[in-house]
Amino acid sequence: MSLRAALGPAIDRAGAFLEAEGAAGFPEAHHRMRFPRWAGVGGGSVEHVAEVFAPAVIADLLVDAADLCEGEAAVRWRAVARRQADRVAQARLSDRPGGWSYFPDLPDLPPDLDSLGAAIRLFARAAPEHLPLVGDPIRIALAGTEANGLPRTWIIAPDAPLKARKRMRRGVRWHWGDTVDPEVCARFFLGLHAMDAARFAPEIARGAAAIAAAQAPGGLWPATWYAGPVYGTALCAELMVATGHTRAAEAGCAALAKAVHPAGGWGMWEAVPLDTAMALALLADGLPPEAVTRAVELLLSYQNPDGSWPGTQWIQMEVGRALGRVRRRITWQSDTVTTAFALRALLAVSRRIDPDMTTEKAETA
Repeated sequence: MSLRAALGPAIDRAGAFLEAEGAAGFPEAHHRMRFPRWAGVGGGSVEHVAEVFAPAVIADLLVDAADLCEGEAAVRWRAVARRQADRVAQARLSDRPGGWSYFPDLPDLPPDLDSLGAAIRLFARAAPEHLPLVGDPIRIALAGTEANGLPRTWIIAPDAPLKARKRMRRGVRWHWGDTVDPEVCARFFLGLHAMDAARFAPEIARGAAAIAAAQAPGGLWPATWYAGPVYGTALCAELMVATGHTRAAEAGCAALAKAVHPAGGWGMWEAVPLDTAMALALLADGLPPEAVTRAVELLLSYQNPDGSWPGTQWIQMEVGRALGRVRRRITWQSDTVTTAFALRALLAVSRRIDPDMTTEKAETA
């Protein structure tokens, strides 16, 4: 079987898996985490569940996938994204201004710019009737913009209840860190760009220029909340492309291209499905055909019989970073998240695969 012929069944299985998960709100992608009370955080329970952020990102990736294909599959994927957008809209915080919090039942954790950016982008692309929900959170976030044009990650509204403000500020000071994170800002500005690029043109331009300036000398962007350099760089490079920062985008893509492992994929220490899928989607048009083929081979070799891919590290939280000493790094991964990135990557490269290329891996994928 040719590699191109193997892509069709792989894409179909991945789409079916995501549709089934989406019908239930992507439960496998709900991040569950325990916050021991002795650490000074928690609220009414020890375990807290993030049900909004990862499913919103998955739904946005399904919109990408729909844009890359035709026919009934695209219609179904857009419907899944729209249903998830409705769930995100219903999850908007009612007790604190700012929109959405990663762990909404954790009173020490403020609403955050990353969750807001994910909601804005999903609403703009899949359910624009929900966009009025983001107006006040955007205003609050932009009011806290630094001199360089970048807003802070945590959104603490000055008119939030005093008790809530004190608790959130204490959490930021002792646990989360009061940071300005380029990858988080990139998602936020990508959301504003999808929502109304003309209306937010000054803010987007200033923010993009600051993110371009934050690029490391080697071409990558640092990421606070994501494991490894691939995802943060991909988000920042996407914003660079959207805002005309061609040189910064090219430098980021070139740095990622150099980071490929001998096996043909990407990852911090070895090639893994998630990083490979993220890098492949970003670099698809610039890689030599043989490099695309190797990466696709590798990705196909990891697909499970049910159409999913095994999750690999995505979210990271560095315990102690707020106090200047990282004691350990907690990571989280999801099969559904990895599968959504893999689906988008395979669709992005499907037209670049040599129709005559055959491999043992492709025949068994």
